[in-house]
Amino acid sequence: SNLQLQPESEQRNPRYSITGKYRPHLQYGK
Repeated sequence: SNLQLQPESEQRNPRYSITGKYRPHLQYGK
């Protein structure tokens, strides 16, 4: 993604919220 907030976490949680924050619970749920 173009957002370079957390490159390491981006590989594990590529799903960003509309605000640009990580929302792993929305996609993974755990």
